[in-house]
Amino acid sequence: MGGIETAFVARYGDEDPVVGTMGEFDALPGMSQRATAERDPVDPGGPGHGCGHNLFGVGSLGGALAVARAIDRGDLSGSVVFFGTPAEEAGGGKVYMVRDGAFDDVDAIVSWHPAGTTRRARVRVSPTTRSTSPSSARRRTPPPRQSRGAPRSTRCNS
Repeated sequence: MGGIETAFVARYGDEDPVVGTMGEFDALPGMSQRATAERDPVDPGGPGHGCGHNLFGVGSLGGALAVARAIDRGDLSGSVVFFGTPAEEAGGGKVYMVRDGAFDDVDAIVSWHPAGTTRRARVRVSPTTRSTSPSSARRRTPPPRQSRGAPRSTRCNS
């Protein structure tokens, strides 16, 4: 897909509307890490995920699977498409997928990105809207208050 060996598209359903979601992933140099809270590389200097892409891929896949189950139950009609978009931090894999036509028959993409804090966004979509940016909505919407005991935010330093 798009000339990238690790890019892929998985589709469930044959009806309209077609809604997609993206599972970004990458392999950044020096980001190798075991499943621990302390810095503990699997392979020192080896590649790994950055900026929460380990969460992004599986979270988006979980959402796509939930939509597929809802279609199976008859709760929704349409199709769901999961786009595996590699090289997101160091190459923009989606660009090549767009050029290859991967998104051509998709009516909408529902996307998100892990962050150290969670904010709600208000996004308006009209028939003439080609894309929306929750970042502009974020500036107008104050972040929700943290409850006691809520984890402190962290930032991606990759």
